[in-house]
Amino acid sequence: MATVLMAIDPGKSGAIALQSGPNDTIAVYSLANMSESEIVTVIRVAKEAGYVEATMEKVGGFIGKPQTGSSMFTFGRNTGLIMGALLALQIPVNEVIPQKWQAFVGAGTKGKRTPAQWKRHLRDIAKKLYPNMALTDKTADAVLILAYARSR
Repeated sequence: MATVLMAIDPGKSGAIALQSGPNDTIAVYSLANMSESEIVTVIRVAKEAGYVEATMEKVGGFIGKPQTGSSMFTFGRNTGLIMGALLALQIPVNEVIPQKWQAFVGAGTKGKRTPAQWKRHLRDIAKKLYPNMALTDKTADAVLILAYARSR
């Protein structure tokens, strides 16, 4: 049975990246376009494909700038939904703080960049690592977390 690496950026516009071997194609699912049941289905199907090791970005209550209550609720709900599905399916979860995976991929620090500039910077790094993938600002973090997870 293959080991499937799952990398998760649980934010409202985050993504799940899956890869079953170092030379296998990476599948990326944007959470912004998925229902809760579709998110759970992606996780369940990955589990059925093989042994899964998940690495999820560790999130807190502050995400860089003030957010509306509804945005923070959605952010927390996605995180809880994903963590609950992983635990229910007995998938081991490693949490990684953003600074750790960002340091691993050589992103440096946000500094004076705007949030949009920072997201583009991370996307550009992901495109250098995976030049044949169609990556967006919304999916790049999950792919970079996957690069980190592969190194473990």
